Parts: sequence; structure tokens; C-alpha cells
Amino acid sequence: MAPVRGSKFPAVGASIFAAGAVLGLLIAYLAGGPSAIKIAGPGGMDGIMFRIDINLNFLRGNPYSRISEKEAKKTAAELPWVHRVRLFEDFVTGGQWEEDRGFHIPTNLTGQSFLDLGAWDGYFTFLAEDRGASSVTAVDYCCWGGREYGVPEKPDIPWNKGGSCCPADGRTFKLAHAVRKSKAKAVRVNVYDLRPEFVGGQHDVVLFAGVLYHLRFPFLAMTRVASVTKRMLIIETTISPKIETNPEPVLLFYPGKELNNDPTNWFDFNVPSLTAMLRVLGFVRVELVNHNHSKDMPRVTLHAYKY
Repeated sequence: MAPVRGSKFPAVGASIFAAGAVLGLLIAYLAGGPSAIKIAGPGGMDGIMFRIDINLNFLRGNPYSRISEKEAKKTAAELPWVHRVRLFEDFVTGGQWEEDRGFHIPTNLTGQSFLDLGAWDGYFTFLAEDRGASSVTAVDYCCWGGREYGVPEKPDIPWNKGGSCCPADGRTFKLAHAVRKSKAKAVRVNVYDLRPEFVGGQHDVVLFAGVLYHLRFPFLAMTRVASVTKRMLIIETTISPKIETNPEPVLLFYPGKELNNDPTNWFDFNVPSLTAMLRVLGFVRVELVNHNHSKDMPRVTLHAYKY
């Protein structure tokens, strides 16, 4: 679809376009979901053009759906993992993280829906299933082959040079999902495009960990995350020692690789800024449940409740 330009009524045009795009996505979803949907149209940020790139059924055509145990172990050993995911009783994938990491995810999720934003290899997706969640939906974008859009990235960011955000591009999640016979749904969608209708409605428990500081528009992202949260949001992100003790809500912007020598890191926060944003977005109670005082990247986890 060609971008719409030169409208006398840009706001109206953008609204009509957005409504049409959403309707088209829903029709496609009800029909079984396409392998991918890509739409370009007028954006709402100072005329910047945007691109909707959503895969409502990321697992369609999963190449690992009938893989043998022997082949699964061989394939897993060749893939780059970040999470340590148990595929078989005697086999755990390579990776760095295998535990809760201080997120304090409820140990009993029976009867609750769970949304994992930034699922990557899927460790917390599968953890939610193991803890009895009635339904689980995993969402990722960059690590499942999505690419950023709208405004230029920093020059040092790998995918500006033809590289990948995450080398596995979702293959690790697809393999683990197939081997574990997971029932979780998977949607590839940018956090800025999150809508309840794309992820099965609002969810009782939403995990939003390790993502916020990578985003150019953090409050916009939190607004979209709030829209898919029914009751409880678990948010984990970095905070800066430079502003940590400031009682005012403060954000720190990184124009380069100042945070952990990583150009994909854009912002740091303090607890008052995170709390203030969450309250503006309708969360009536915010609790600090973990504070990791790591020298390189201090992090916090907050639990926010809508009721």
C-alpha cells in the first residue's frame, strides 16, 4: 500500500488509515492469520511516516514442529541462546539466565492469563505455563526478526550495518515451543503498535522486562503496555546511580554508548519517574520488589496494579 501524502486533513487521513489497517489485521486474524502483515501510512508524530509490521501468528509454519529429539538437541547446540531453557529432562540450552532474576512472578498463575513482552527465547513464557496460567501469549519484535522504523537509529546500532538485533531471529523460541509442546501463542509486534486486539485482549499478568531502556519513546511504550494490562504489570528496567537518589521523576538520555557500551540503550530512569508514569497510566498501587545494585547496570523491578 502506497503512503498517503499531501492530505488537507492529515489527522483525519491518519485516523481513517489506522482504522482501516486495524480492521484489515482483525479480518486476517479471524481468517487464520497471514504469515506477515506490512502496511505503510501516515504517522502521528510530526508527519513521520511509519510502518506497521505485525505477524499475528509467528508460529505458523514452524520448521521445528516435527523435529526429533536427536535433531532438536543438535539444532539447539548450534543456536545462540540468551535464556537457559529446559528442552528435555537431560538437556538445557546454553544461555545466561534461568531463574526469576528478582521479578517475583507469582508462583501460582492458575486461572490467569499471562503476557510476556520481550519474550526472546521464551523462558518466562514457558515458566508461566508451568505455573498454571490459563493462557499465555509471547510477544517480541526485534529479537524475532522485526526492524525499527520511523526515525533514524544511532549509527553504531548493528542492524544499520546489515546486522541483526538478535542472531537467532526467533528460531530459539520456535524450537523450544515445538519441543516443549507449548500451547502459548506468539505474536511479533513492535511495542509501539501493541493493541489488545492483537494479543488476545487484556491480560491478568503482564511481564515487561529488559525492554524499556532500549526504547526511544519509553512513555509511549508504557502507554501501549498499560492498554494490554488488566490487573498486574511486572516491569523491570535499568536505573542510573546518577539520578537514583533524586526525589523528582527524572530520566537520563544516552545519545551514544554511554550505558554499558551498548548503542541500543537510550534511557535510564529512577524509581520516582517509573512510579509517576505508571500512576498517570492508571495503576493505583506501585511496589518496588527488587533492586539489583550491579555496578555496570543497576536494575529495579516494580509491581504495578490497576486494582
